[in-house]
Amino acid sequence: MSGPQQQDGRGVGVERPILFSGPMIHALLDGSKTQTRRVVKLPKWIASEEHGQAMQALAKHPAGVSMRGPCDGLRTFLCPYGKVGDRLWVRETWNFSDASTLSEPKAIYRAGDERSISDPNWRPSIFMPRWASRILLEITDVRVERLQAISEKDARAEGAAAEFEVNVAEFVHGRKLPASTHYLGFKHLWKEINGRESWDANPWVWAVSFRLIAPAPAPAPAKEGETGYE
Repeated sequence: MSGPQQQDGRGVGVERPILFSGPMIHALLDGSKTQTRRVVKLPKWIASEEHGQAMQALAKHPAGVSMRGPCDGLRTFLCPYGKVGDRLWVRETWNFSDASTLSEPKAIYRAGDERSISDPNWRPSIFMPRWASRILLEITDVRVERLQAISEKDARAEGAAAEFEVNVAEFVHGRKLPASTHYLGFKHLWKEINGRESWDANPWVWAVSFRLIAPAPAPAPAKEGETGYE
């Protein structure tokens, strides 16, 4: 196999769907989540013995790389979430609003709806059509890194709350509680969604940063002494 080459031949402004859970929908809407991490899944045409080389190449050129197999021509592997400037429309748990008509369908959303979240009529996020999506994101950065390499700043940008871990034996013997960090909050959140074994495996992940396009972000609160109307 020949060495990997940087590759990014896609057009500008492509839109793709992306799924988020209910708590992360709230974080997107309140502006506390501006990053997401997703496990890198290499295509089958990249031989297992070449995975290390492929990942090192992606770490340098996260937009995508081209690699040549032993029996075929050059193939390209691109970030499935897009590149800087591309947009992501968010899929979430939803249903048709009572006000919907055949000519003018309208959606309601489980995240933020006043009805019981156990309502059996909710439709899974995977089946949300483009017209029903209320959240649009624009990619501002794409990186490839190990999951556990996330910084405290980036863990906060993931929308993770600050948490701490306690060694019960040490706590019983008078040790002070450790300081809470967003890193630990992200660690606990990842394990809750993906399983403890996924965190322990420390996989390579796409680290995608974005900004909220729609709905429009809420204005920053006025500083002390300001009315907010200037």
